[in-house]
Amino acid sequence: MSEAKKLTDKYRIEQWAIIIRERINSGKQVNEWCAENNISRDSYYYWLRKVKLAAAREKALTDEPQLSKIVPMVPPQCICGSSGSGTAIILRANGIVLEIQDCASDSIIERTLKVLMRI
Repeated sequence: MSEAKKLTDKYRIEQWAIIIRERINSGKQVNEWCAENNISRDSYYYWLRKVKLAAAREKALTDEPQLSKIVPMVPPQCICGSSGSGTAIILRANGIVLEIQDCASDSIIERTLKVLMRI
């Protein structure tokens, strides 16, 4: 694709993003708003799709996931008062195994789950 075509497409997408925002801010239904603004419904939805794809593409480029280093380690022994301490939960997903011991604190479990949700 030529540089001129890329710039033209980018400009049109930016213009349609403004038009789409105006429609959303109006609170009117698409059919009603398009009729009032002499825009065909098909054009509106065509450009809505283009704007969404461009936004998703841009987000994907800016939100590149940063992979953390996975370092194998020997889990520390739990220091619990009960003799029945052992593995209470085992989670397996995408080749990752997470074992949570009986005596793990709520805060450790909560922080671990928050990190996993970001992956």
